[in-house]
Amino acid sequence: MESDICQNIIAERDNFVRLLLYLYDRNMVISDQSVRMVDPGTRWDLDLWFSVMETENVLNPVPGRSGQYSLFRTHHTVTLVADAQRAGRREP
Repeated sequence: MESDICQNIIAERDNFVRLLLYLYDRNMVISDQSVRMVDPGTRWDLDLWFSVMETENVLNPVPGRSGQYSLFRTHHTVTLVADAQRAGRREP
């Protein structure tokens, strides 16, 4: 867990979850297209990150809507990232 690569991957995961929370908080569709719209210069490997989030049960496919996902807002990882984000906002 302390290795540089592990820390980098966790940081990237948290950044991606923040992006998903941004979409969720604004009632925007969670999809590849939405990510590209809010982050036009995106550097994300979206196939990889959507796959990881789906595998980890952070995202669930919306039935009948190919490529659209619902965020499992109370998922442990999402809650940790959201709490850390809120804590960061309180700091000057």
